[in-house]
Amino acid sequence: MIGSPGLRLSFAGAIVFFASMLGLLFLPDIAPALGMMIGGLGVWSGFMWTLYGYYIPGSKPDDEE
Repeated sequence: MIGSPGLRLSFAGAIVFFASMLGLLFLPDIAPALGMMIGGLGVWSGFMWTLYGYYIPGSKPDDEE
């Protein structure tokens, strides 16, 4: 499960989110706000992708390959 693409998407979204939070200190507010929304969307999309990939019928967990 650690190697799932959804989990990697979540990690990338978290990095974008936290980098955008730091950007609020230096940039105008609209650019970091958009980055935070995109990062949050990446985190939730990756989370849903991971859950869907793990729990759909007929699929086997990544650890069994």
